[in-house]
Amino acid sequence: MNENMQRRAHPRFKCIIPIVISRETPQILSSALMFNYSEGGLYFEVSDPLTPGAYIKIKTDDNSALDPIGCGTWDQRRGEVRWCLELETSGSTRYGCGVQYLDAE
Repeated sequence: MNENMQRRAHPRFKCIIPIVISRETPQILSSALMFNYSEGGLYFEVSDPLTPGAYIKIKTDDNSALDPIGCGTWDQRRGEVRWCLELETSGSTRYGCGVQYLDAE
């Protein structure tokens, strides 16, 4: 078991589902792709970096079909960006972000 898995308080569930990120200051909407989630937070990839410590709102994308695993949908969740790392894939830059939920479902 790697060190990150040992530090996690909740098990992660894999999925691939489009989400919309709303930055609170300044008000910016970004499309992102969520790859896993847990009771306490989620991981997604986005094209623009987010600042650790920033508060965001996360919403499932109403205009897309859910993944076959069935992550489910929710209207909106608030979260705090805990980390954001640059990823290089296929010549394009993306950012992987870990977010901790601020409120319960």
